[in-house]
Amino acid sequence: MKVKNRIFNNILDIKDKFDMFIFDMYGVLWNGKEIYQNVPETLQALKREGKIVYILSNATQLAFEFKKSYAKHGLTKGVHYDNAITSGEVARDFLLNKGLKFQNNTKPRKFYTVGIKNKSLFENTIYNEVDKPEEADFFYVGVPQLTEEQIKFLPSELKDKVFLSKIKDNGEKQYSITQLDIFKEELLKMKELKLPAFNANPDIGALKNDISNNSTRYGLAQGAIAEYYKNIGGEVLEIGKPYRQVYNYIFNQLQSRGIKINKNRIAMVGDTVRTDICGANQVGIQAVLTVGTGISAEKVVKNGKVDFASLDKICFNENGYANYLIQSVMGKQIDIYQPLKSCIQNKYLSEVCKRWK
Repeated sequence: MKVKNRIFNNILDIKDKFDMFIFDMYGVLWNGKEIYQNVPETLQALKREGKIVYILSNATQLAFEFKKSYAKHGLTKGVHYDNAITSGEVARDFLLNKGLKFQNNTKPRKFYTVGIKNKSLFENTIYNEVDKPEEADFFYVGVPQLTEEQIKFLPSELKDKVFLSKIKDNGEKQYSITQLDIFKEELLKMKELKLPAFNANPDIGALKNDISNNSTRYGLAQGAIAEYYKNIGGEVLEIGKPYRQVYNYIFNQLQSRGIKINKNRIAMVGDTVRTDICGANQVGIQAVLTVGTGISAEKVVKNGKVDFASLDKICFNENGYANYLIQSVMGKQIDIYQPLKSCIQNKYLSEVCKRWK
């Protein structure tokens, strides 16, 4: 497998290699607080070139909610992208088709929620929410956030592990967390009850808006809960990147519209190796990693330069392979090209890379 040994400045630098682009949202188009500067213009440029532009997010919002939300921030369907798919939308389709089946319960009906509830996801399905975990067949992994009322009962030693990240239209406040300890006791109870979990967002975390100081901050997402539950021996059923269902959902949509594209001409553009890059690898499309924005930038950029040893380690640990690296979707004012000593050339990753041929 051969890749040019450079970091491309922006997505337009490699646009001629692809007919379709699938963009992650958080860390790629959105920084947790606002759309990155020049992203709308860049997406419009791709559409003018005749490219198909999709957004694929692990958000548990339904797609119409997602589109409505980001239209307020300057990204509009039909203008900047062709369609947006969320893992929540795919999960709802799964639920409507009675798809939930666990190892010891193939016909679950009642669920308890850990985290923030998601009524729209389960509305008009056969699954009913209960208030006590003892009455449930499984639990739904909600967004690991706390309400203002819950904050009042939080131990003092954990109060610096939360930050105000959302104020809803009704004035209700929601607080994101930076440490999973806040939910561990509840998860241990789920394990004691032998409840399987259903998760529609495998992301470990994302950059979120810290309203208190008008900045962005890393907060945990549902995937952090799911991974912890797996590690203590719990059963977890997940939908979202890197799993195939979300990609097949897009492929089936294209097929229904009579659109045929060679998978080598489809690029998944993301900032996270574990979800975006590994997901692309698994379904046979090209993987483009942003190293100047998002989660990977937080981990591998040091003193303004990419630390390729750190990138190598992430790729190796996650079994992920990036076909292309870019600074960001919109690029920097000044190119920073460096010899690529990362996963695409490193000898100890050669066996991993072969799997994705």
